[in-house]
Amino acid sequence: MSKSDRKTHKKILLVEDQAILAMSEVKMLQNHGFEVVTAYNGEDAVEMVDSDPEISLILMDIDLGRGMDGTKAANIILEGHDFPIVFLTSHSEKEYVKRVKKISNYGYVLKNSGEFVITESIEMAYELFASKKRLVESEKRYKSLFQETPLGAFQYNLNGTITDCNQQFADIIGSSMETLCGLCMLSDLNNKELIEEVRESLCGGVGLYTGDYTSVTANKTTTVRVFLKGMRNDDGEIYSGLGLVEDITDRTQAEEALSEKTRLLQNITDNMFDLIAVTDLQGNFTFIGKSHSIFGYELQSLVGRNVLDFVHPADLPRVKTTFTSFIARQEDKRKVEYRYRCADGSYIWLETVGKIMKNEAGKPAELLFSSRDISDQKFHEKALEERESRYKALFNNSAVSLWEEDITQVRSDLEGLKHAGVKDFNQYFIEHPETMEDLIGKIEIVDVNVATVKLYGADTKEHLLGRLDKTLYPSDDSLQLIRKELIAMAENRPYVEGEMKTKKLDGKVLNIMVRINLFYEQGQENTMLVAISDITQLRKAIREKDELMRELNHRVKNNLVMVGSLIQLKNSELGDTADLSDILHQVDAIRLIHERFYRNEEITQVPVQDYLADLATTVFAAFTAQHVSIDCQIEDISLRSGQAISVGLILNEIATNAIKHGFSTDEAARFIVEMQKDPLGECYILTISNTGKPFPADVSLEKPESLGLQIISTLVKQIDGTIELRKTPNPKFTIRFPREAE
Repeated sequence: MSKSDRKTHKKILLVEDQAILAMSEVKMLQNHGFEVVTAYNGEDAVEMVDSDPEISLILMDIDLGRGMDGTKAANIILEGHDFPIVFLTSHSEKEYVKRVKKISNYGYVLKNSGEFVITESIEMAYELFASKKRLVESEKRYKSLFQETPLGAFQYNLNGTITDCNQQFADIIGSSMETLCGLCMLSDLNNKELIEEVRESLCGGVGLYTGDYTSVTANKTTTVRVFLKGMRNDDGEIYSGLGLVEDITDRTQAEEALSEKTRLLQNITDNMFDLIAVTDLQGNFTFIGKSHSIFGYELQSLVGRNVLDFVHPADLPRVKTTFTSFIARQEDKRKVEYRYRCADGSYIWLETVGKIMKNEAGKPAELLFSSRDISDQKFHEKALEERESRYKALFNNSAVSLWEEDITQVRSDLEGLKHAGVKDFNQYFIEHPETMEDLIGKIEIVDVNVATVKLYGADTKEHLLGRLDKTLYPSDDSLQLIRKELIAMAENRPYVEGEMKTKKLDGKVLNIMVRINLFYEQGQENTMLVAISDITQLRKAIREKDELMRELNHRVKNNLVMVGSLIQLKNSELGDTADLSDILHQVDAIRLIHERFYRNEEITQVPVQDYLADLATTVFAAFTAQHVSIDCQIEDISLRSGQAISVGLILNEIATNAIKHGFSTDEAARFIVEMQKDPLGECYILTISNTGKPFPADVSLEKPESLGLQIISTLVKQIDGTIELRKTPNPKFTIRFPREAE
């Protein structure tokens, strides 16, 4: 090394209490190219070391006169600094040698040893210090690799006792690192095969074990693959063992075949798993695991190459940015995905995780990269993207108005209400409308399709995104449907549908049919898809049809009134020669149906409670022989118009029969009508009875001879019913007929 090099790199602190002697020694050292600063006592030496970071070696006299001696000064300095100290003294006594040996192992030089011995001792001290530093860094790198490998790793001594292990090993075994360290495998394990493999490794062989292992410290059984190897010192003697463990519990039988064992052996040989590499801070390979052979390169040819050289050009800018940020911010476990070029020019998708390995000073020294092949994952991701693209195309091009809404906060609040004890959400929302209003405000529209933009008269879909208040029309039917929607979320139902009102951006109100689809798959549980159909024109047409039907019923009713009047006139003209009252009552039964259709909003269903009571009253109003008490016990039931007319005509015929043949002057006349749903809800039960005479024993419903009974039997068949007749002590008709689907 030239003098200029020495001056640049090596600055010595000379600690000597004799000024003249110090001047001589400084001159001698400077002649050999060293930069020298001088301290004349121990206290100054400590202060100078703390204030001058360029000092790289101390030449320390032991006897410094009054005050702190050289050995004490050296001890204080070494508490905060790490560099070589060479003791320079005129004392050669044994006790002096013992004193300095306890402090530093960089040399002890007598002042009268001569210029050559002193300078060479200094050079040797520098070389010894550099060697020691490299050894420490090497041990630290090994320790980092030992702790960071994804495999379970442990060390054991010649007695088979575990002396160290990493956290991965403790996790696999199901115990703690503290519990495992100190475990003697040769005496504490219950697995004879594994014990033999440990012995084999300590005898110079390689121990391999694949199978179930039951932990003696945690009683946990794990299927493992274990590699055991004796570690040799420089003399070739085994001084300890290294074990690597892989958890293969979830692997299939095929993955436990010989090829897997061979691959695992390669990984274990390199003390690593997956694709492991070490680089310098610029990304140049310094170590490459054998797993990298899958790329087709000679591994040694990669050493010195930069990791970025193999990245796909399209991925390079992103990976380079990530790499730079990773170094600058020291972000351990930073992941990046990219395509890696193989020797044949093809590419493999990799996911790489990086970790910065630091030196003894805590500064970044090297980079550890662990990579895995994610080509299959990328294939499935691409397929998923294509499916999502098709979904988006269908979503945007659908003729139906579609909304995608975020209900994250709503679900969270509903779960909170559940935990608070709410069970009946319908009743809760009725009693707490402010809570429902708050939840409505937390629904976020995140996307709509083209049909929605057109339906609501928006310029762009962004005008519709956000909260619902832009389009929500607070009518009763709207709030009722939204309440059903919130209840469905709380009860995990898949969908809700119904009609409600909405408003366009210009304020125009629309009638819409809504289907709300709720999802519960992972990743979709906070999304809601809403499909809307504009039924404004349909509702208008239905209202117009209802008006027409109402007008038609009004005219039919008036016509039937006219027919009834004509029958009454004819009946008066005929006198006692003929009785047309039966026909008149039949016409009234039909007229009352149309009169109710005209009066009510509902034009397809007839509430039979009032209808049958009014019909019975109308029939008996013309019966003047005696007063008839009418007793109607009818549940709240509505029938389709056809069924209602048939039931009305049946009642008319039975009432007419009671007038003509049933009532007796010996007792009060009562006519009883009962109608109810059967307990199973599958049919209606109509019971009609009257006081008075028994029904003639010789008259049969199966073969009726009178027109009235024939009409009754025919009408019962028309409504798919059955009829039973109790003849004594007074007639009672029981008719059962099926309920129509609502």
